[in-house]
Amino acid sequence: MIARFVIVALSLMCIVIDAQAARATAEDVSAGPEQPLSGGLGASGFDLVPLPVFWSVLALTVIVLLALVVRLMKREAL
Repeated sequence: MIARFVIVALSLMCIVIDAQAARATAEDVSAGPEQPLSGGLGASGFDLVPLPVFWSVLALTVIVLLALVVRLMKREAL
């Protein structure tokens, strides 16, 4: 019952999107000049976290995930 509802809903969405696409006209787009970053976060978004902190957290995350994989693989082997 739910599957039939999903199929009907998706079909109706496709019909609406197709109708909108048929009415749409193509527009030329050109790239503008590069805009400088604005805001009070510093010169770039990379200043949010110091690089040593970023790499330490990333390394710790990788170690934890590897430990979980090894633990799960050992549990499956038993």
